Amino acid sequence: MSIKARFATTIAFIWIYIYLLVYGGIIEENSQQNDMPTALSPFDQHWPKIKEHICPRMSPNNNVWATLFELARVELGFANDRIPAKEEDEEAFANFFRSNAGGFGVHSHDKQHAMAYLRIYKGGNNQITKNIRAVFGPTNVSIWKFDLISNLFSKSSMSRARTNTTCIVTAIRDPVDHFLSAYNEVMHRRYVYKNGTVAQFEKFVSDFIGGPVSNQIYRSRMEELEIAHLYSMSGALWGLKKLKECHGKEAPSLTAYLPSLHDLNTEFPKMVQRHCTGLPHFDTFAKEAIHESQSDKYNFRASAKMAWEFEGATSRALCIIHALDYACFDSIPIPTLCQSVYADEEFLEKLLRASSNETGDNTSNACDR
Repeated sequence: MSIKARFATTIAFIWIYIYLLVYGGIIEENSQQNDMPTALSPFDQHWPKIKEHICPRMSPNNNVWATLFELARVELGFANDRIPAKEEDEEAFANFFRSNAGGFGVHSHDKQHAMAYLRIYKGGNNQITKNIRAVFGPTNVSIWKFDLISNLFSKSSMSRARTNTTCIVTAIRDPVDHFLSAYNEVMHRRYVYKNGTVAQFEKFVSDFIGGPVSNQIYRSRMEELEIAHLYSMSGALWGLKKLKECHGKEAPSLTAYLPSLHDLNTEFPKMVQRHCTGLPHFDTFAKEAIHESQSDKYNFRASAKMAWEFEGATSRALCIIHALDYACFDSIPIPTLCQSVYADEEFLEKLLRASSNETGDNTSNACDR
């Protein structure tokens, strides 16, 4: 080999050596970086603690009810003397978290199996009710109705649900979306024949969080029933919690829930067939239940959604009062905006402090048999 060829070969080997040193170093450095644990975001650090304290094992903690509304008032810029709830509004704020709409149930032909559906307003309730009756009515299966979850144990109920073997199911949706839909329903029922606006929705939210009674959000029993559409979906879990406190191991727990109303006609039957044994088989719902408010003729739903998408103080306040829903029903994805609210250090500290307080609850007749 000539001197020139040997020189070229040497230079090539040198370049290969340099390449391996540099490239190999980069590979090794990247590998070391990839092996390093990824730092958790503030939300990922805080949220497990919040869930554990405000809704452990799907059991709502009523000690945080007042604090959530106080934090929402702070977010909305209320004056310091208006942060605590007025006395006439305290019951209304408790009802937001503890009210439930009862439901209905069915027995198997042999009376050995039972399913109870917990009704949640604006949670596909009409659709589910109409189709369950259509499916089971012609089969001579016993169907019973209960106005409150506590009536699952009522002597007057046709229920055989005085057992922890009863299959308890429900359907829910994103909590903020639930509130927007309920607002549209309330305004529709009140025959407000004018187009909804963002400002109107923001004022409604401020008045509701400030004090539904003192701000005259409702002034009669009928208007109070309308407002119940806005209430927290965690109220169904509160009803089950009170049953368990009264009746211990005899009381049933929530068996399964549908975290979205998407494709309700097939997903709800699938859930029932998967979790509730011994009932007549059905694959899908065939009947549609249409609300008059669904057309959103006066843009109440659209304007509420627009206000939410602004991601301002109103939106953040809605995140705050619905923290219990997101904590209890943790199969629902939490919106990015709400994650930023729940990641706040002060939010965490105040909720953890409140969750350990002993405030009690004066719910009546929960233990009546």
